[in-house]
Amino acid sequence: MDRLRSAELSYAPAGMTALPEVPPGMQTMNESVLLGYGPACFERACAALMEWQTHRLTWLRLHADGPPRVGQTVLLEAFFGPLTWVFGCRVVAVTDSPAEYGYTYGTLPGHPECGEERFQVDFHADQRVTFSLRAYSRPTGPLMRVAQPLATLAQRAGSKAYLRNMCRSTRASGS
Repeated sequence: MDRLRSAELSYAPAGMTALPEVPPGMQTMNESVLLGYGPACFERACAALMEWQTHRLTWLRLHADGPPRVGQTVLLEAFFGPLTWVFGCRVVAVTDSPAEYGYTYGTLPGHPECGEERFQVDFHADQRVTFSLRAYSRPTGPLMRVAQPLATLAQRAGSKAYLRNMCRSTRASGS
């Protein structure tokens, strides 16, 4: 973890998921889901993101020292059968306003992909609460380019699981 805290991001520019155009050579992924309606749902969704609920999966463990904050380094462990892959990301942006909350993290050296992913909750004027993911990434080297179809499947499975976790985390008690 100490090595990762001082590492530079494995891509440029930081904040690319906020750009209107996909940077050259990057694959993009955009997913979103309706979580519910009203301020209480929005509060639950923000709390779930602050507690990293998206990343609570049987095959993925995230280690973080508190809620997302700019400059924070997080460690991820991905479990594939008997294999464990450990890699890091850094939070490069946090959005916190009355109508939106989210964070973006970017990859550090050793991650199988390079790029970034944004996790965002929005409270719309019509009271809808949505959660969205946006990722720009590319493989980190020749081996990962060969394994790209598997990496894409894993990324999509992770994204679907993130969406499910947010839906589960934002249900009202007793519903």
